[in-house]
Amino acid sequence: MKKAMIGGFLALCAAIGNSAVFLTAGNNMADSWSVPPGRLLCTIRGLGLTPLLLFFCLLLLLGLLIMGREFFRKDKD
Repeated sequence: MKKAMIGGFLALCAAIGNSAVFLTAGNNMADSWSVPPGRLLCTIRGLGLTPLLLFFCLLLLLGLLIMGREFFRKDKD
């Protein structure tokens, strides 16, 4: 149960961090962009937020993996 709470907390923090990155990029949209990545991703790259976005995505994945592992664990405490 404790590990599931830790995983949930990590996932929540990552979701808030990703939201902050997207809000920052949404308020400072790029003037020019290329078609395949799109305007939002070009803005994130232009503002230098790509490492932060990748960090929060990995943190979200880690939190979800911890919660999933605890959910499907056979021995319940």
